[in-house]
Amino acid sequence: MNYSSSMSSAGDKGVAENIADGKVTVPSALWKVIVILPVGSDDLNRISAQTRVIAVFIPNTNAFGEKPWSSYRVSVDEIESRTGYDLLANVPDAVELVIDLNEK
Repeated sequence: MNYSSSMSSAGDKGVAENIADGKVTVPSALWKVIVILPVGSDDLNRISAQTRVIAVFIPNTNAFGEKPWSSYRVSVDEIESRTGYDLLANVPDAVELVIDLNEK
């Protein structure tokens, strides 16, 4: 499998606290969306309703690590709802709708 960084998105959400005299913001949660494609070119046109997508939304707390990462899996739609981003905006709408709602 070939990893394409353009097929992965990540970020933070909200503010848990500020440290270093307010110079560093600690996010209240972290998220990541990974689109898994076989080796090839023209990635956007190879995304279909059957494409595997892994999306996680992880609260940034000291309790993290007590559960397996897979317990934080969510749908892409949930991450989009929490962040306000349209993460798969360049994917055809019919395909995006199926991928957004699936929690695989």
